[in-house]
Amino acid sequence: MGISAGDYSVVTNSGTITTSGDAINVGDHSDVTNTNEISTTTGAGIYSGDYADVTSSGSIDGGNGGIVVGDESSVDNSGDVATIYGNGIETGAYASVVNSGDVSSTNSDGIHAGSYNSVTNSGTIDTGAFGIEVGDGSTVYNSGSVTSSSAAAVALNGSGAVTNTGSLSGIYDIYASEGDVTVKNTGTIHGANAAIDATSGTDKLTVNNSGEIGIDDESDTSLYGTLTAADAAFITNLTSGTITGSSSGISASSGIVTIANASTISGGDYGIEITDDAVLKLANSGTISSSISAVKLASGSTGNTITICDGAVLDGGTDYNNASATTFFSTSGIYTLDVANYNNVQ
Repeated sequence: MGISAGDYSVVTNSGTITTSGDAINVGDHSDVTNTNEISTTTGAGIYSGDYADVTSSGSIDGGNGGIVVGDESSVDNSGDVATIYGNGIETGAYASVVNSGDVSSTNSDGIHAGSYNSVTNSGTIDTGAFGIEVGDGSTVYNSGSVTSSSAAAVALNGSGAVTNTGSLSGIYDIYASEGDVTVKNTGTIHGANAAIDATSGTDKLTVNNSGEIGIDDESDTSLYGTLTAADAAFITNLTSGTITGSSSGISASSGIVTIANASTISGGDYGIEITDDAVLKLANSGTISSSISAVKLASGSTGNTITICDGAVLDGGTDYNNASATTFFSTSGIYTLDVANYNNVQ
């Protein structure tokens, strides 16, 4: 072990620490500052208890964790953090992480934070697991780059919010497992399988997009939101936003899905695909396009509403799929709509 100290410690490293255990290990209520080099083969670069403040502008090469802090702690990294095993930066609950440097982990998360955390990234995160993983009640702000080679760029384990003005790239860019989830995007969200996956029990998904949401290639969907509890999805695609997918631009299979589109939604098969028990409430003033149907409704569903506004385009028409009680409004006086498999269109 390099440096070991108890509670209420103040440690400043401006030299070089090389060890096989924890390079710096301190107790609760401690302050640690690193401006130079820390390297360990088996331990953490910096390990602290609760109520810690850690600032690093140097380099940390951790064998099993880069910076690890407890509850109600803060981490500010503007340097380089690299690990083989263990998370690049790890916190307990009610903590905050600010990263403007480079964080990488070969086999674990870039940033792994507990519940009720705030994570702000303007740097670069590149991992083999989750780029950023947070617990319930947490917020993620990204203006930098987050990349995962085998998992999600951002994973929310409970209710939370993601604001992206930078770049997110992973198998799933944003993965949400439960609770109420809000995504605001003015940047780029590109996933290999799905850009936003809220299929595992999310109560409500709210997406406000004025950037680019899409997939890399050979994927099923770019935005996939199946809501299994509170049954609500609210998706707003603003005038500068694009949502694209190789199969469907937006796909949903449960709940009431409210979509307001003022720009472009496109998919190889369907622009918007509604299946199973989902009901669509669509207001379109932009362009929705695909090779089969711009909009496909769930088979036999009721209560769908499609509102077409001035200047709107449905390139591919609408497949009502024998849905009933679907109401169509046109605010532009005359509109020609291709309709397939209709049952009761009012």
